[in-house]
Amino acid sequence: MCKSIKLVVFSSILLMPALSFAQTSALNSVVARTDARIASLVSSVAELPAVPAVSAPAAAAERPQSALPKSDYFPLDKHLVLVYEYTSSEFPGAKTIRVEQLRYFPKDDAATFMRTTYYDGASYNEVYGVHANQSGVYSVNGLLGGDRMEFSLPERVGSAWSKDSDGSRIESLSAGVGVPAGDFSNCLKVTTELGGGDAGVSERYYAPGIGLVYENVAGEAVQKTLKLVSYSIR
Repeated sequence: MCKSIKLVVFSSILLMPALSFAQTSALNSVVARTDARIASLVSSVAELPAVPAVSAPAAAAERPQSALPKSDYFPLDKHLVLVYEYTSSEFPGAKTIRVEQLRYFPKDDAATFMRTTYYDGASYNEVYGVHANQSGVYSVNGLLGGDRMEFSLPERVGSAWSKDSDGSRIESLSAGVGVPAGDFSNCLKVTTELGGGDAGVSERYYAPGIGLVYENVAGEAVQKTLKLVSYSIR
């Protein structure tokens, strides 16, 4: 019985970015009576970073705003299965990452995903959450770990935001990129200057109706590349 309760509570933790303060407090109360270790985890996840300020220039060289639905560059309401190849200077060879949507919560415009990583004959599962609001699309414990704004909303070329010393900007809504899964056009491209540009640069591409298809991190300390290998809608 205790094990079942822990599993339910753990799943609930991942939805906290979309929960109200009152809901989070109620969950804390339940967890505290169930398991002190889980209660500590809930408290740490509940301390979400402040929504970063987003600027949008009045004029842009490309289309000023995407005509796509707000979540189409990161569709939360589709049961997508995405498979990526992940390489990094931190380990030899390549890892395979499989992502599958677990559940969509339309009221909160949020979803949970199962991420399965395969490497060196072993595999492990992790769950992460994504939610959207009027400012942007946010991931918690995302594909490469950590929390971040994937991109700002509404999608406008030139919109910029920052987290710590990293500054991000939407560079294009019509970018093209080729990956093993195919060639994609009309992609949303985000460029991030790491450490204000002193620590390197990263770029990522989001294809309409699919989501993240390519990410490259060219940092001083580490280099990472994530490429979409295949995808399906179930």
